[in-house]
Amino acid sequence: KDLESFFKAWLVGAAVFVAFYFLAVVSHGAFGGGDVKFAPSLSVALAMSELRLAGYGIFVAFQIAALVALVLLITKKRSLRQTIAFGPYLTLGFATVWVTNLVVA
Repeated sequence: KDLESFFKAWLVGAAVFVAFYFLAVVSHGAFGGGDVKFAPSLSVALAMSELRLAGYGIFVAFQIAALVALVLLITKKRSLRQTIAFGPYLTLGFATVWVTNLVVA
């Protein structure tokens, strides 16, 4: 069981790597190489405890980043042409899911 979970977690990490690499290519640099490497690492860590958590972590990270970007746009601190670092939102999203899973479980 543990070996199976290990391999599944790494498969999830590989899939996340491919997805983020695709986003980096399509976005012409809006997603950097750090995001491409960091997201799979966090995904593997979360998937080791429970497989579905990796997807939740990515989802929550995108939601938090979207909310912050919207606030920055509304307050005119950023424009649509500017980028924001995604690493902190990946960290916050994955940490939120991990802590929530600890509390609920």
